[in-house]
Amino acid sequence: MRDLGARPAARSATVPYSEKRRHPRQSPLVRCWIADGKSTLYARLRDVSLGGFCVHAPVSFALHSVLEVALVVTGLHHGDPNGAVAVRARVRVVWIDAHDGDRRLGAQFTDFVIGESALSELVR
Repeated sequence: MRDLGARPAARSATVPYSEKRRHPRQSPLVRCWIADGKSTLYARLRDVSLGGFCVHAPVSFALHSVLEVALVVTGLHHGDPNGAVAVRARVRVVWIDAHDGDRRLGAQFTDFVIGESALSELVR
């Protein structure tokens, strides 16, 4: 597994945060499961990049918690006859936004178990 290290989330009043992203975000149709060691749940992926992702989650997770995720990407043909590729990785929750009944969280990839090349292909 490759360790991707941590990167601080810096914001500035002069340059929009979206302009400071290291990796462009995409909003593909991807199935996403999140596990915290106690349970696994399905979450709706909002966007993803090589650095991390944003999901709408039915429950809140603690800030800075480490989770395991599985993304099932359809339409990529890496030897799978159905065109589905799994991306499995560990992530760290870097922000949480919960209001009006909508729970979103942002997570940063810390290391990949499988599928890093599939993710690269998906977000290019």
